[in-house]
Amino acid sequence: MDVHDKIATSEIVPWRENSGKQGENEDEEQEEEPEELAAIKEELSHMPFEELQKLKERLGSKLYKKALHGKAKKKENGKKKFKRENKNRPMEMSAKKPVGRFREIVSVKKKINRDPRFDDLSGEYSQTIFHQTYSFLDDLKSREKNSVCSWLGTLCYLKIQEPKKLQMADFKIF
Repeated sequence: MDVHDKIATSEIVPWRENSGKQGENEDEEQEEEPEELAAIKEELSHMPFEELQKLKERLGSKLYKKALHGKAKKKENGKKKFKRENKNRPMEMSAKKPVGRFREIVSVKKKINRDPRFDDLSGEYSQTIFHQTYSFLDDLKSREKNSVCSWLGTLCYLKIQEPKKLQMADFKIF
């Protein structure tokens, strides 16, 4: 039995019924179909292209496609999904669907500026805790004052004693 006979006698062709299979379960038929289709596909893959064309002309294009690809699956008639050409584009909406009377606008919460001096979330003011926390600022302030005074003293000395060195010092400072 060659490929032409297998395709013509298989259940792919709807108008030819095998009299022996009328009473069997549909589950058994579904299990046998993939094996038969696999065997047919294997034989068709080794056939020359010219013979495949003749087979297609003899059976018809619909039956030939069914033999190659199996039973055609029905398309689901559900809601049509609108797809985008590019992922960054907005989704295309149907023009036939009426727009709602009132648009839903998502409001953005207004940023509330809060002053920690007057806000209850900051807690109560305690002068002792404040002085303990920020005592390092007093030390920093005194060190900065000493460094500025020493720099100013050397600058005054250079201005009086050596004006040429002062000009050179200006370039080094800045």
